[in-house]
Amino acid sequence: MIDLTIQNFNQVVENSEVVVIDFMASWCGPCKMFAPIFSQVESQFPNVTFAKVDIDVSPQIARHFSVKSVPTIGVVVDNRMVKKQSGVMNANQFAKFIEQSIG
Repeated sequence: MIDLTIQNFNQVVENSEVVVIDFMASWCGPCKMFAPIFSQVESQFPNVTFAKVDIDVSPQIARHFSVKSVPTIGVVVDNRMVKKQSGVMNANQFAKFIEQSIG
């Protein structure tokens, strides 16, 4: 999993066909609950880049993708956000969300 910041954003997004982004905050209880699920599902998609954005550290990225609440999961395909969902998902819901997003 990559910590996505304003410094590495272009490099990561432009060099990855698919990026799943967890928009989170260190003070967010639901974000902490979702973190192990995010890590667990990551292993099921070896060809997908998984990244997290701490909205307090990199608010520009959250604004760029119009993220209004955390946790929010976004799927970026070919440098374009194709799907976004707020709230905690279980592992099965999250895996299905990714599959539906990337076809």
